[in-house]
Amino acid sequence: MQQRRFLSFVGLLLILSACSSQAQPEVVDQTLSRPTVPVKTRSLSELAIRERGLEYPGVVVSGSEVRVISKSAGTVSELSFEVGDTVRSGQTLVRLDVGESSVTKTNYQNALQARDNMQRNITNTAQVSDEQIRQASLAVEQARQSFELARKNYDNLQNSAEKDMRSSEIAAEQARSGRDNLGKTTDESLKSAQLGYDTAKVATEGARISLENRKKDFEKASGDLQENIKIATDGAITLAGALLDGVNAMTGFDDKNLVNISYRDNLGALKQSTYESAEEAYEEAKRFYNQVKNETFSGPSSRLQSILELLSKIKRMTDTSKDLLDNSFVSAALSLDLLSRFQTSLAGYQAQVTQMELTMNQLKQSDEKLDLDTSSVLEGLQKAYEITLQQEKSAAQAVENLKAGNTAQQDQAGYGVTLAENQVKSLSVKLQTQLDAAKAQVDLADLQYKTAQTALETARKGRTSQLDSLNSQLDAMEGQLNLAKIQLDQLTVAAPVTARVQKKEVDVGQVVNPGQSIAVLQGDDVVKVQFFVPETDLSAFSLATPLEIRNKSGIRFSGTVSAISPQADPVSRRFLIDITLDQNSGSFPVVGAVVTVLYRQAKAAADADSVYLPLEIVTVNQNESFIYVATAENAAKKYPVTVVAVEGEYALIKTDLPVATQIIVEGQKLLKDGDPVSIEQKSS
Repeated sequence: MQQRRFLSFVGLLLILSACSSQAQPEVVDQTLSRPTVPVKTRSLSELAIRERGLEYPGVVVSGSEVRVISKSAGTVSELSFEVGDTVRSGQTLVRLDVGESSVTKTNYQNALQARDNMQRNITNTAQVSDEQIRQASLAVEQARQSFELARKNYDNLQNSAEKDMRSSEIAAEQARSGRDNLGKTTDESLKSAQLGYDTAKVATEGARISLENRKKDFEKASGDLQENIKIATDGAITLAGALLDGVNAMTGFDDKNLVNISYRDNLGALKQSTYESAEEAYEEAKRFYNQVKNETFSGPSSRLQSILELLSKIKRMTDTSKDLLDNSFVSAALSLDLLSRFQTSLAGYQAQVTQMELTMNQLKQSDEKLDLDTSSVLEGLQKAYEITLQQEKSAAQAVENLKAGNTAQQDQAGYGVTLAENQVKSLSVKLQTQLDAAKAQVDLADLQYKTAQTALETARKGRTSQLDSLNSQLDAMEGQLNLAKIQLDQLTVAAPVTARVQKKEVDVGQVVNPGQSIAVLQGDDVVKVQFFVPETDLSAFSLATPLEIRNKSGIRFSGTVSAISPQADPVSRRFLIDITLDQNSGSFPVVGAVVTVLYRQAKAAADADSVYLPLEIVTVNQNESFIYVATAENAAKKYPVTVVAVEGEYALIKTDLPVATQIIVEGQKLLKDGDPVSIEQKSS
């Protein structure tokens, strides 16, 4: 309801803003005649605490007679009073025996076991997550080193290519000079041809070395990728084992399982086929998991394929187990809270399996891409090498022709120029091929590095999210355990006040029920207030919780919680709470009067950069959200804020304002940025 009020408020501001933008009046400079606006302020530190007030109607009960009520069912095993005795407040009057198989004890034992299981689950989850993060960190470091090595090789190749091209261009220039200076001696022509031949041999050797080096580089990249696959698949096997243990802890499918599953008959009771499907999926996943753990793989591709098949079976196991829980019914053995936690855990398992399948598929794509890049690059280098071999043979033949005779010198000179120019072109192609291959290796290493970083970040976020979720569940379990402990403690009935026993209504061996009267006490100064609360608010109250009571005249009284009913009223589904008024509260309200029970809770923002502010002092329009602050010069300053969330009548905002900043809380609707203000008084 409050959120709809906020959205309506925002919509109204947007409409007003649109209307304002359509009708622009003539601008008149009013800076010299701005009136002083009276305002009220409060400091940011005073506003930062969000208060939640709880109010309940109650009734004043006569204190002349106090009836001691049993809050639990059982057999009276011990009586510690007789009629006429004076008993003290808190003195044990009756002890109840409920037997070993009672619901109260069972609830307590189940809550204790659930709490302990969740603590072990948190420990196991943290260990698995830490191992995954460690493995992901190793993969990131290896990918970083591979990337730096590939980048260094690329830079070195660029420098070498520039030198080789310059040498080739010099050789071509020399060939052209020989052709133009044909009148020089035969020895000079021979030397030029010999130089071309030597250059060709150097080019051939360079092409051969580049081919061999590239083969080694790809072998290194393949080895790194295989190591990453090994690390990732080991993590997948570890995850599969953990999820098998987690599902078995919930369902007890494993015949060798030592955990007592008291709720086995509840599982799949709404649809029997879901139990059979879930059990069959678990057994199939367990068999394949044991097979994969002991399997010797022929290579990374077969290993990835087996792991993907294992994850598929684990996913089917989690899906069918989730379907099993969805078709289970709630009872004392399988509470709604326990079933909900199981369903939440299985949803987390499904997310982990999906994320691990994504990682495996990314590694599979990297493996296939590396094979494709290796084939194309090595093929190009091989062709370049074959071209240089042919050019070397041509240059050798040219030298032999010059030695055999000096005929057709002009043709030979032209051929030498053509050869040298072809060598330049060939070398350019070869070097460009090498550079392209080196650049592809850099890009591949960069992709692997980023993929490893993403996997590491995903593992870290997954750990935080999982542990936060599990810790929240643990807090809820602690609350259930405390409630079960309170119910167990209620097997001991104590005197609520100091008074005289007027009537004894039970005997040893008698069976009593919740709400049954145990004894009647006679007191002179006992006045209490009774009120009912819904289950959603019950956790806010405990014995001795201080409360405030207000009558219709506005007079307030103080008291503390003296009793909390363990069971809800069957009609209203609310829980009865008794308040014993403090003796120093003055004159007590009239018996039978209707009063209001007050209880306030304060809540501060969890983030140091966030605060709660009343929604009414935050202005929201089409382009921005802002508040007004009062400066030391008594001027209003508009300060932009970011609204993170709306909770009731409060807005959670992001701000870096100092805690002493004076926020304008009244009169801000009349302000513009820079208006002079007069602070009438600081609002309380």
